Amino acid sequence: MKNYKVSSLLILMFTALTPVVRGQEHTWTISFSGELDARIEHQLSVLAGQDQALIRFLKGAAAQQRTVPEAGGLAIELHQESNVGVFLDALKRGAGSTAVTPTLELAEEGYILEATYPRAVVPNRLRITAATWRGFHHALLRVPDLLVLAPTRLASDLIPHPQAVRI
Repeated sequence: MKNYKVSSLLILMFTALTPVVRGQEHTWTISFSGELDARIEHQLSVLAGQDQALIRFLKGAAAQQRTVPEAGGLAIELHQESNVGVFLDALKRGAGSTAVTPTLELAEEGYILEATYPRAVVPNRLRITAATWRGFHHALLRVPDLLVLAPTRLASDLIPHPQAVRI
C-alpha cells in the first residue's frame, strides 16, 4: 500500500511538471517596436495555442535586441514599414520577375516573410515585414503551413502559391 501511494504521488508530480517542461521548450517569442494591432496580437495568441506553445511578447527596447529562440521555440519578428511606397519597392525587389507585378493596392495587403530553418525541418525564426495590419494578418495565415512543410516544398505545396520563394 505504501508503494502504491509513493508511485501515485510521483505520477502526479511528473504530470504536473510536464506542461512546464514543454512550455520552456516550446515558446513563441514575438518582438515588435511600436504598437501592435490588437487583432494581430489575438491572431498570434490563437496560432500559438493551436501549436500548443506558450507565447511571450517583447515590446519597445527589449524587441530591438535580436531574440534567440529557445530550443524548440519560435521567434517571430514583426517589422511595420511606415511608408507603403517604400514597402512597394521592397516587394518589387523581393518578387523579382513574377506573373503579378506588385502594385500599391497589393502593397497595402502584402507582406514579406523570411523564415530561418537551422535544422532544415522546422523554422526557428520568422521575420514578417508589412505596411499594414492586413499584411501581417495575411502573413500569419501562412504560419501553420510553414511549421509542417519542408522548405523544399514551400513553392509547390503552399496554397495559394506564393508570388516568390527563395531558398
